Amino acid sequence: MAYVVGGLAWLWANRESYDVIHCHQLLSPATIGALARRLTGRPALAKLACSGRYGDVSLIRSHPFAWMRRLILRGNLSAFICLNDEMERELAGWLGPVQVHRVPNGIDAGAFEPRDAGARAALRSRLGVSGFALVFTGALRAQKNLGLAISALARLPDRVHLWIVGDGAERSRLASLAEASPARGRVHFVGSVDDVRPHLFASDAFVLPSVAEGVSNALLEAMAAGLPPIVSAIPGNASVVENGKEGLLFDPADEADLARAVNELESDERKARELGLAARNRVLRDLDLERIARRYEEIYATLIASQRR
Repeated sequence: MAYVVGGLAWLWANRESYDVIHCHQLLSPATIGALARRLTGRPALAKLACSGRYGDVSLIRSHPFAWMRRLILRGNLSAFICLNDEMERELAGWLGPVQVHRVPNGIDAGAFEPRDAGARAALRSRLGVSGFALVFTGALRAQKNLGLAISALARLPDRVHLWIVGDGAERSRLASLAEASPARGRVHFVGSVDDVRPHLFASDAFVLPSVAEGVSNALLEAMAAGLPPIVSAIPGNASVVENGKEGLLFDPADEADLARAVNELESDERKARELGLAARNRVLRDLDLERIARRYEEIYATLIASQRR
């Protein structure tokens, strides 16, 4: 409650300094934005972060007074930003008809320009990377389903290693799972780093076994770095990776299916290279930060014009 009151107070006191209220996620930020629109008259929109089991709609429906939040959001927010089809369906199922814009996440693709062979070899040597390196980058949360990747590793050749870059609540459990696995010694926990790019540039493929996503920025970064993505077949991932075109999809409940996808690229360097190039081109074409920023500018301008009518 203090967060909501404090946010409203700031937005009221500074109401002459902004034109649009942009909220991230449906819980308290969106509640603040919806109430502030009522107070200030400024248009407000909310961007959902995730769909599925760990998604915004699932979380807010489980909270006390969800019915009150529904009334506040439906009657006061100007628009919503959704990242994938599942997100739109969930939102419509909870709020009914509302104004929705489909805008994916975007990244600075130029910052992830792939390194040449010499620079890549030097990075692999410095980081101790050898064989076929699968890399995951991100928070170690249950949603990421990393236990599946560790289990799948036991089905793969000894030259396949998994590098987990990041930290979080699941680290201890995952470390225990790795230690008990026949593939122990091939799972490497890097921890948190300031810059993931060296680990991306030194790797051969990116893996994301999540059970729920919106559009993963970690996935976009790996694609921009030219890595072929091996990702779970969930709506958030499938919205940016077409199976066999920019990467490979697998069943997030089937470790054998993940192992199949990894083996397909580990055994076919040409295919891995082609998918990595297609993945980077997909980001450059559709998901670069400047392109996404222009889309937001268009939405803001439309909301401001509508509010002034």
